[in-house]
Amino acid sequence: VKDASDAMISCVRSGKFDVAIFDCLDYCKSVYIECEKEAVVTIGIDTSSGQSSLLDILVNPVIENKFSHLTGAFYSILNIDNPCQNKQVRINDKKSIFICFGGIDYQNHLAGLTPYISSFPSSYEINIILANEGDLHCDHSLGENVNLLHRPDNFYELLGCAQIAIISGGILLQECLFMGIPAYVIPQYDHQLKVAKEKEVAGLVLGVSEIQASYKNSVDSMLPAMEDQPHLDQLAERARSSNDGYGLRRVTGIFRLIDYMAWDSNFFGQEIYVLTPK
Repeated sequence: VKDASDAMISCVRSGKFDVAIFDCLDYCKSVYIECEKEAVVTIGIDTSSGQSSLLDILVNPVIENKFSHLTGAFYSILNIDNPCQNKQVRINDKKSIFICFGGIDYQNHLAGLTPYISSFPSSYEINIILANEGDLHCDHSLGENVNLLHRPDNFYELLGCAQIAIISGGILLQECLFMGIPAYVIPQYDHQLKVAKEKEVAGLVLGVSEIQASYKNSVDSMLPAMEDQPHLDQLAERARSSNDGYGLRRVTGIFRLIDYMAWDSNFFGQEIYVLTPK
């Protein structure tokens, strides 16, 4: 974190940037302060602590923050170019299950779930996205229908073509909702549990476990639901209707708050800006 912060401070001091965007859970207080000194506009994505009050604009699609200016799923920054979006497509004509617990599997959920993966029908292709590349080389006997992957280029294709996704929540949950992929959430953190429970009440997800999950119970609850295609179709339809995918457009729209005044800047020989709320 220190090396990254030092590199960012060097960039800020170079004078080449007008805006800095942070998606790092308030690990960069020193950079926030440097941006303020250099008059660089700062935007935080899903920041959470009191340190985020040092930022100019806060966008919180998932994590609650009392300082936030733009809040909720409509500000989720999503990949909207997925080729399987809103389509009932199967890779190699097989049903598939997508499993991913994020870049850091903090609660070690995959290890807990692994003994029960064989409970899923062998007719399903199971794509497991690993947090650690080293796990690709571990010997496993999960079955010929199980693929272990790390940062695959076709990540969103695998997700978009899945019948169900087993995930931790966060932005990946927002992406599942937008794509219409029924998700079962096994959360890593309290805020993921809270958001997933809200989605469950709204009928937008397949199910939610506690953070300290009973993996067997989770799989047992998924099995009958996976065979209920009308139910999965209803979940997908409700999920898609909950997020229109224009979060990035809304977030980038906030740059319109800052207008560069070319005529004035040329006349006075220095860059002049004005805030124009719209």
